[in-house]
Amino acid sequence: MGREEYLQLSETEKFKFLNKEAVQGKNFNQILSDLSMTKEDLAREGFYYIGNKFVRKPPLKD
Repeated sequence: MGREEYLQLSETEKFKFLNKEAVQGKNFNQILSDLSMTKEDLAREGFYYIGNKFVRKPPLKD
């Protein structure tokens, strides 16, 4: 999947896709390279790579 396809996904679909890639054995740098994105790009979307899986930043509570 390329960057443009990835950006068209919903937040939940993005999260599932990223973790599916990690489960298939791709490392963080390979996933970023495939998507032509940086660590900071994913962080802006609220996704972080911790312990061989992606996690979401929890939503802010009022």
